[in-house]
Order: sequence, then structure tokens, then C-alpha cells
Amino acid sequence: MKIILFVSFILVISCSFYKFHVRNIDPSNTYEILKIDSTKNMYLIQIRNSNIRELVLSEKNCTLKLKNKIMVGQKYPLKIDPIDAYFNDDDFQKFGFNVEDVDVKPLTEGTVYTSDSLCGLYISE
Repeated sequence: MKIILFVSFILVISCSFYKFHVRNIDPSNTYEILKIDSTKNMYLIQIRNSNIRELVLSEKNCTLKLKNKIMVGQKYPLKIDPIDAYFNDDDFQKFGFNVEDVDVKPLTEGTVYTSDSLCGLYISE
């Protein structure tokens, strides 16, 4: 009888954790990968959430070994941080933003981001 109660308790706990995990996947943080381009040291990853095209910069020289490579046309949950928050927004809008002589501002309808979820073209899920 104690074994049945213990197994039932473990089952209830594990189901609760699963529901908590599924509930915390926020669809507003899920982005479709539209295009991947690169410079010598950076990946320029165009993403879309809703109808706005955004740009994420990811360093090529990544030392972490992750196994899930992002693919164009697929959707991924990304944690992104705006780069222009570190600059004066007026200057950013006027002068653009270059990555190794590539003006990346025309590649986005919104903001330029970095992501802690990405390491090169690999995602930590």
C-alpha cells in the first residue's frame, strides 16, 4: 500500500512539473528563422515574431559545444536583448549600425539584438 501511495505521489509531482514547463513556454518569445548571413566574425540572423522582421547578431567564435543547430524556416524560443539600448537611440536611427562594414539597420524592421540562447548557429534549449 505504501508503495502505491509513493508511486502515485511521484506521478502527481512529475505531471505538475511537466504542466509548469509547458505553461512557461511563451509563444511571444518564439521566433521564425528567416535568413542566416555572415561576416568574418558574426552571424546575421534574421528572425520574425508576429509580422516584424528583426535581426540577431551571434558570434562565430563560440567556445560552447551545443548540439541543436538552428535552421532557416524553423521556429525557436529565443531570449533576446536589444543592442541599441546601449546607444543613444537617435544616433542609432540616424547613423545606422555596422558590423564589419555591413550596415545591418536595413536588414531589420525593428531592432538589432543579441541572444544568450545562441552560440554561433546553435541554440541552448
